[in-house]
Amino acid sequence: MWGVVRVVHLLWVIMLCLATTNRAFSLTDCKDKFPVNWINGNGAVRFSHQPEDSNYLHAPLVFRAVDDRDVRLGTAPATVFGRTVYISKQEMHQLLEKISELPMSWCISEKVKDFEPSWKLNYHWEMDVKIIFAAGTAESQIDPDRICDTLTSLDPAIKTNRALWEFQFFRIGNHCTVPHFNPRAYPDRLP
Repeated sequence: MWGVVRVVHLLWVIMLCLATTNRAFSLTDCKDKFPVNWINGNGAVRFSHQPEDSNYLHAPLVFRAVDDRDVRLGTAPATVFGRTVYISKQEMHQLLEKISELPMSWCISEKVKDFEPSWKLNYHWEMDVKIIFAAGTAESQIDPDRICDTLTSLDPAIKTNRALWEFQFFRIGNHCTVPHFNPRAYPDRLP
């Protein structure tokens, strides 16, 4: 019996160490400023976070830019990378401009990386933000105490109704308050 208790205790210690260890970005250059010269209508943005008191896996939220005539525009299917919201290139441009105004430090790589499947993410206390551009990849983190305020400041950039709803739903899952949110606006998202 005591052997089982020791093994469980050891596993909890290992998990705690892994969860609280800051991840070192393996990127080539860390800068204080967002790579504004990379902003155009293309790109993809992923927000991922696992609240520490959660009892289920929170899927990341991914924004991807598509042409105005693309049939995926305004949809939000679940993919292996997370809930993927398709927005226009103009909307992506506005979202990236808003993100560039945030007081965040960015780790920049000229290597274009893809998103990892959601089950392979290394979740920790901070919210990860990863942006893929044609010119490279930018990564940053949002402190848990600043998640709600930081994400709320991005609302004005998101014009597509479904995209804004998914973004607000994601925030609610991270313990943020969203006034006047209608959880039943999209019946395909009801459990």
